[in-house]
Amino acid sequence: MDLAWRLWELRNIRGLTLLELGERFGLAFTYISRLENRRIASSLALIERLAKELEVAVYQFFRDDGAKLEAAKPFPYGGEERTHLRVFHGLSCEDKSLLLSMARKLAPQASEKPKANSVEP
Repeated sequence: MDLAWRLWELRNIRGLTLLELGERFGLAFTYISRLENRRIASSLALIERLAKELEVAVYQFFRDDGAKLEAAKPFPYGGEERTHLRVFHGLSCEDKSLLLSMARKLAPQASEKPKANSVEP
């Protein structure tokens, strides 16, 4: 069982850099790097937080059978989109409704704008 290897593997499956995971986690990227390079030990509480951020079950860090991880698909969003989703998930239901309403009103306007490479008649 190699927790450092699992952390590296899960982070890469999700397509996250050390910096991105550190920002999502509220830690310096150097701290994540030290975890992955076995320079510091992780606690169970830390592993639980990492599992939540990486969207896997805690037991995935402790598998010792060489099986493929269940998080086989990369997270479909880039760093900026993940940040937006994280902020959105933290909003109240009322704020989410207001934000979605505003986005729906803006979406048609954005699609009506000419594309940068298009030539107007």
